[in-house]
Amino acid sequence: MRPSDRSFAWTLEYDPTADQGRGEITVALDDDRVSVPLDDGVRAVGASYDRFGIVSYQRGGHHVEIWLDDLQYTTGLAR
Repeated sequence: MRPSDRSFAWTLEYDPTADQGRGEITVALDDDRVSVPLDDGVRAVGASYDRFGIVSYQRGGHHVEIWLDDLQYTTGLAR
């Protein structure tokens, strides 16, 4: 995908009951969706996440401008 001024709608969803209780993460960008089931034992680690990262360290000193709008946080499944 080439850079543009176009806005995208995106979601990141976690369903702990999917895949026979192992859990699943679904990511959507506009109409494209990808679901990834969690591997066995991942939930047993007991991690707790309270934020997410969207930009990793970039070398080369280039300028990056990011706008986030209309964000919603939910603690339950919105299905």
